[in-house]
Amino acid sequence: MKNKIISLFILFALVLSACGSDTNSSKSGDNNTAEPEEATIEETVIYDENDIVITAVDLEYDGIFGPTLNLLVENNSDKDYIIQCDYATINGFMISYSAFSASVSAGKKSNESISFFDDAIDDGIITTISDMTFVFYGVDPDTYLREFESEEVSLSTSASGSYEQPMPDGGNTLYDEDGVQIIIDYQGKDSDGNEVFSLLFKNDSGSDMIISCDDMSVNDFMAESYIYATLKNGSVYYDLLSFTEEELNEVGIENIENIQMKFEGRDVDTYSEIFSTDTLIFTVDK
Repeated sequence: MKNKIISLFILFALVLSACGSDTNSSKSGDNNTAEPEEATIEETVIYDENDIVITAVDLEYDGIFGPTLNLLVENNSDKDYIIQCDYATINGFMISYSAFSASVSAGKKSNESISFFDDAIDDGIITTISDMTFVFYGVDPDTYLREFESEEVSLSTSASGSYEQPMPDGGNTLYDEDGVQIIIDYQGKDSDGNEVFSLLFKNDSGSDMIISCDDMSVNDFMAESYIYATLKNGSVYYDLLSFTEEELNEVGIENIENIQMKFEGRDVDTYSEIFSTDTLIFTVDK
């Protein structure tokens, strides 16, 4: 048995983003009553250092994998580079996967795009894009070593200043200490009959961290966990945890009564421990 949390695995992101994960009794986006807006951007240079210029050209919303930010990447240096995105946020939410990798030869330019795969978008938590942030880095294509990394860069849309991003309502707080909050909620069954839970992580600890999960069990049966996410200070991260009917039947579970798990957060640079929890228990009330 395993959960289907999207984190670092591209394949999971592609499949779940393409197929969707609508729940029959989804509660997560109920508090977001604002009309969705397809906000626009002005053409903006968002990075201009190390002889690399990255220009945000426009936003598209009809991509198969979700919203797409189109970019022009110019390499004015005398070296070939692979330009990639370390992380991206939308409206303060960490995006679980932002697909971007641009190979640009010395003296050349390339039209590229960043596609945003994330449960907060798919589940209707983020309906309007108002503000984005990114960190880019350049890789030597021969050594695959990082040659440079940008500071965090920002990009605002036409909705910035007029749109306030809501947070999901409800849920049960599993952990709330030292500026870190973890909230879980039962979302019901999706269209495929999977039991779906949402997890919301909030980081106001003052430190950037990597959050991971260990020792997950369902009704005392061990379950695999792929929760591994970067969480910048001041940001939130939303993800869906799902268990298939087949997985539950394999161990004789007809109804999920409880989920148990442990979490830890480690510094993104030193990997030193910032926090760790005892076993956290969520009792399912259907």
